[in-house]
Amino acid sequence: MFLQSSTLAAARVGFDRIFQEGYQAITQADLWWMQLASARPSTDKSNIYHLLKLMPRMRKWVGARILHNLSMADYTLVNEPYEDGFEIDVDDFEDDKLGIYDDGLRQMGRAAALWGNDIIYTALVAGSTQLCYDGQYFFDTDHPLVVAGSADTVQVNLHATTALTAANYATTYQTMIARKGEDGKPLNIVPNLLIVPPSLKFTGLRIVKAVNAGYLMNASSTAADDNILRGTAEVLVIPELETDSSSTWYLADASKPVKPFIFQQRRLPNRIDVLNKPTDSNVFNERVVKVGCDGRGAAGYALWQLIDKCTA
Repeated sequence: MFLQSSTLAAARVGFDRIFQEGYQAITQADLWWMQLASARPSTDKSNIYHLLKLMPRMRKWVGARILHNLSMADYTLVNEPYEDGFEIDVDDFEDDKLGIYDDGLRQMGRAAALWGNDIIYTALVAGSTQLCYDGQYFFDTDHPLVVAGSADTVQVNLHATTALTAANYATTYQTMIARKGEDGKPLNIVPNLLIVPPSLKFTGLRIVKAVNAGYLMNASSTAADDNILRGTAEVLVIPELETDSSSTWYLADASKPVKPFIFQQRRLPNRIDVLNKPTDSNVFNERVVKVGCDGRGAAGYALWQLIDKCTA
């Protein structure tokens, strides 16, 4: 294959086709970020979100309609660039050996499709040090509860010395159910997703799947006792969590229209770019063709009330 404009242009079409094979191979089941984050389009450098501090509820209509003055908080999320790519030696064009790059192109397409997982994972594990709309860390021990204009108490969604056991799971579950809004009433939070690293997978499955309490390895239980925690949540295993902490786990209510996190999408990395003209400096001077994909977006924090973090 001679290195000329027509052959390079044809190669670019082939590169993109193979990249798309990897990109399209990812299914919705692979995209666990969709359970934890709301996708929000972006058309500018940043987005400003107006987050409701109160989850409204219906009331019996007696007399004139009551229009609630819903308290809101502004949260700004700035888009950032992300990229991936590699180089192809010009000699491989001339020797017609481009097939050796097929697997790399497919893998790049797969990585691009999984970008949402990566960006939400980063926000998840950083939540103990990043601020959310109320000025506290997203995972914190002192989120202020403002009722009737007075911050009279605090609420917790970060629990230390809380290893994944049936008892600790039940306590965290009850804490989330009892969580209140600014009207002083429970927010109707019902946890349904237990998030664990691989090393806690089977512990989590025993807690929410075992029929008998004896399988929970609880000294006060017998094999004949029913497991009252069965069916209270599904288990989501995130392999990357093993490198963060093999004993940290999370409990979330992923059933609401609003999710705990925001995946802001300015531009998805769903196509490749190729510097492949014979006159491109990388081709002329370095004897390489550069192939890459890039996107712009951000991961941020929505409602801390919907997820709790537990550390052992």
